[in-house]
Amino acid sequence: MKFTMAVAALMTVSSAQDCKIMSVELFNEANCTTAFNETADTNKTKLTAQWNLNANGTCVNTTAGSFKSACTAEKYSTTAFKAAGCVAAAADAADDAKDTTTEWGWGNCTKMGKVYFKASNARSLIAGSAAALALAASQF
Repeated sequence: MKFTMAVAALMTVSSAQDCKIMSVELFNEANCTTAFNETADTNKTKLTAQWNLNANGTCVNTTAGSFKSACTAEKYSTTAFKAAGCVAAAADAADDAKDTTTEWGWGNCTKMGKVYFKASNARSLIAGSAAALALAASQF
């Protein structure tokens, strides 16, 4: 019974596609200690809102192709496709015709342009809680 509860808790964490960002912190340097002086164009509220518009794993077409976001309890990733409809480029495509994937870990200090950031979401927090719940359930 206790094993079943632990597995159920972990399955709940891994089944949902919830990549929405809860919080973003912006910094000036690679060790993410000095807060970034936000501007109207570069601020954590705007950045969070933009990510969350397309954080559900659906394909979004753009003038340059398309993109799709995904996440796990450990990381967030975005794949930029050269073609519309999130159609993957051929494996033997020229370098300038290949799709690109960008990944960053929740809570890691990551560079984006001239700014560094750290982000967290509910999925990353739930994963830690589920692991703790699974461990606790296995003890009784």
